[in-house]
Amino acid sequence: AEVLRLRYIVDAKTSSVAELSNALQELSALGTLPTRVLKDTLIGRSVAALARRPAQPGVDMEPLQASARALVETWKNAHRSRHHVVATLPSPSRSLSSH
Repeated sequence: AEVLRLRYIVDAKTSSVAELSNALQELSALGTLPTRVLKDTLIGRSVAALARRPAQPGVDMEPLQASARALVETWKNAHRSRHHVVATLPSPSRSLSSH
């Protein structure tokens, strides 16, 4: 529910820079999100879209976009490392059959 609330803020075109910044900070504070949460909420897509959002006249979006890119990269790296760990674990059937 918390991630969905934050996604709503990130997706809303009417959110202020301060609201967007707070939402990114709250998402970052949640730590590494489980793959299921990322898939179910699509928060990664929303944050990635924010990173690519065109600048508004008179608004410096670069720090916000940099934070969004960093958060997406953190999630991607965590997801990759989880898949790497799972891929390198021996399967239960193999370890049982070797006895």
